[in-house]
Amino acid sequence: MQTFPLKMNNHPDVINALVHAHDFLSLSKAEYMETYATPKRMEKRYSSSGNWLKEIRMNGVGQPCPTCFVEMKHSSLGRHDSVTVEHVVPLCTGGKNIKVGAFPNCIPMCHACNKTRNDVLVRFGKKISTVKFLLDQVYGEGAQLNPRMNSFFQNRLQRHKEMKPRNAMVGSTSRKKQTTVCIN
Repeated sequence: MQTFPLKMNNHPDVINALVHAHDFLSLSKAEYMETYATPKRMEKRYSSSGNWLKEIRMNGVGQPCPTCFVEMKHSSLGRHDSVTVEHVVPLCTGGKNIKVGAFPNCIPMCHACNKTRNDVLVRFGKKISTVKFLLDQVYGEGAQLNPRMNSFFQNRLQRHKEMKPRNAMVGSTSRKKQTTVCIN
């Protein structure tokens, strides 16, 4: 299991991630379109080709989730404990596809926490305070988390963990009636 330094807020990688997120979130629509909407740039930014996603998922199997500590399992059923790839700083807030280093942005995380972190972003918006919460949640061991965001996260996480996987629900809610045909 990878451990992270307690002084993450002073680490250059974390400072750069926060500064980049702040700058990214401060862009006007025109500046965003000029910087990120060119086909070449979009291809680099959003490309998911290659084996690095699979490698991150495979490295997470059997490891504890960095936010809820459940042992992550290999599963394609959308189970709450199945391993997924999470961007600590979401791409939509200026995060990058950084897979290595002291504070990689792409890490293995359980499906329930990944979904719940997305819910936090939707609920509290694309703000630097939300990005800071998402960073502290993963790397800020002992950090004081935003109480409103943390309460929302914990409540929503519990709901996600209680949900049945999507594939398990298929066919379970509707039973086909058996009809008997009598032929004389």
